[in-house]
Amino acid sequence: MESNSDDDTDFILDPSLDTLEASTPEKRVETVERICQYINKQNTSAKAFILSYLRSTNENIVQRRKQWASVKKGWRTTEELLDEIEKLVTEKPKCKLKWDDWILRKAKSIVASQSPPARKLYINTNKLDPDFFTHDAEVQRERDVIEGMNFLHELITFKLQHELGLWSNTSASDSDTASDSDSSNVDSEPPQNYVYHKSKS
Repeated sequence: MESNSDDDTDFILDPSLDTLEASTPEKRVETVERICQYINKQNTSAKAFILSYLRSTNENIVQRRKQWASVKKGWRTTEELLDEIEKLVTEKPKCKLKWDDWILRKAKSIVASQSPPARKLYINTNKLDPDFFTHDAEVQRERDVIEGMNFLHELITFKLQHELGLWSNTSASDSDTASDSDSSNVDSEPPQNYVYHKSKS
């Protein structure tokens, strides 16, 4: 029976991975080729094999693949695998669109699943007191929103910082060729659209 625990000591690592990592690049290629040949002889494909491996309820297979979701012993190579899949499927523009659509669906799902605790969003206007308007209270409300919607907050913050960085680079480049007159400082401030307000901590 598959355990929901993230304990890294309750499963056996897949020995085939240790063999591949310990061997030379040439040996690894030979091993992969032999596996591919065997898969072909079984009238199946690498994709079908991987899907069957990941969906299997066989106890031995479940034990082998637990490492894929182990933060300490498996996540690094799981991430490498996902990165390689991304490189492969985004080589063609049409496939890249499909990949982006898939990522967007996942992002929407994460955003929809995150929200601050409802009790912290509810404000009873009949019970407002001066403490509600203090700086500390404002900071706490902001922190609750950030922690409850961390994924969306990180995306928006990154986008704003990225755009501000692009604007700053462009502004610096333009200033190299600008005159020394006072008029050259008219556009020295970033556009209001790029200002990100964050309460003082």
